[in-house]
Amino acid sequence: MKWWGWGHEGTSFTHADKPGLRPFILRHLEVDIGRATSAPVAFDELKLPPPSLAPGLAEALAAAVGDEHVSSEPMDRVVHARGKSLRDLVRQRRGDIGRLPDVVVRPGSEAEVEAVLRAALAADAVVIPFGGGSNISGSLEAPAAEARAVVSVDLGRLDQVLSIDPGSRVAEVQAGAFGPDLEEQLNAQGWTLGHFPDSFAHSTLGGWIATRSSGMQSDKYGDIADLTRGLRVATPAGLLVVRPVPSTSTGPSVREMVLGSEGRLGIISSATVHVHRTPAERVILGYLFPSWSASLAAMRDIAAGEASPSVTRVSDPEETQFSFATKKGSSLVDRLKSKALMTFLQRRRGYDLEAMCLSFIGYEGSERHVASDRRRVKKIVARHGGLCIGSGPGELYDQKKFDTPYIRDFLLDRGVLADVSETSAPWSALGTVYENVTAAARAAFAGLGVPGYIMCHLSHSYHSGACLYFTFAFKPAGGREPLEQ
Repeated sequence: MKWWGWGHEGTSFTHADKPGLRPFILRHLEVDIGRATSAPVAFDELKLPPPSLAPGLAEALAAAVGDEHVSSEPMDRVVHARGKSLRDLVRQRRGDIGRLPDVVVRPGSEAEVEAVLRAALAADAVVIPFGGGSNISGSLEAPAAEARAVVSVDLGRLDQVLSIDPGSRVAEVQAGAFGPDLEEQLNAQGWTLGHFPDSFAHSTLGGWIATRSSGMQSDKYGDIADLTRGLRVATPAGLLVVRPVPSTSTGPSVREMVLGSEGRLGIISSATVHVHRTPAERVILGYLFPSWSASLAAMRDIAAGEASPSVTRVSDPEETQFSFATKKGSSLVDRLKSKALMTFLQRRRGYDLEAMCLSFIGYEGSERHVASDRRRVKKIVARHGGLCIGSGPGELYDQKKFDTPYIRDFLLDRGVLADVSETSAPWSALGTVYENVTAAARAAFAGLGVPGYIMCHLSHSYHSGACLYFTFAFKPAGGREPLEQ
């Protein structure tokens, strides 16, 4: 993982094959992205304080997990010091590395996790669980003034599907399993968890549980809170075991306490989760709607109807325009088809192309089930003036759905700050929340005296409401602290 950005070294975003992006950003942010204007400081220029461990702690940790799994290497310490929020990356890139962990420990079993905790307790050390390192809430960062030894416990070696109960449709999985590895192991036996957050490639099952994660297919499979049945958590007081029962009628729920606890209560070593048979058919289709209000109404009616799509996502006009700007260069035939579609929408359907909204709706299951859901959704979409534009856009979305965080690093290299913020609201309040947030953002840009961009998409639909996922970007005004702005 990059110590200064998202994902692995050697993987990055490029605008070279997206001819519409450069003029789009120049128009809206007054920034020419043709070349980078800033870069992270060199790693060898970082001023790293030496690790400080209580007497005997290093030996106790080595006894717990083995010498080869205890590291105070500089790169290890820096990578494990923070997550990947915008605030984290801005500080990392300028060499403000904060309070580094003194040691990184990689246990290979639940017993070793418990042994690490006992050693830390005996030495009065701080323990911070570490999954994929993509945390955005500050939970990986120790306070600057922390005087005790800080131990980062990396769960990466705990990465196995331990068992699958096909009759009960649950699997016990170690907490350090990354999304792709977890799905690969389940898929090999004909199963899927169905949980695909934006951070899928760089996050773990334990991290999803600790952060109460939602995924792109939560409409069908549920959030991680819905999928998690049982838990095993190493705590300072011993091993906490939440049995994987189908349901409970007593409370309060210890399972709910662990969900979203951000590592405060202990280290999740494994969890028992719902799994589903891999679907016989899976398709994501693209749709266009004439307006944002029509889009929201359609998503509401789909949620209230009998169809059960796996994805219901729709972008507001601003995000739709951004999506079109990030398209790769196309052939003459593709451009003619696109032009013909736009002409049809304007002349025959009365669309205002500046107000148009792009949507992706996914379907999974048997061939018969998918066909039935598509028919139901088609009627609702048509009722709200929408139009299906086929599987091509959906396939492109499916291929690129985990790449968006790389754009943030690309923009940081060009002096632009971009980040996201999401919330859920009842269907009856979605429109008001959207209007208030976008108006407040534009007022903030005006107050700073900078050009800025705010866009939004509805990312998940629920029984009583939906999640709105906002993205903003601006180039900070010179001479003032960017993070304060």
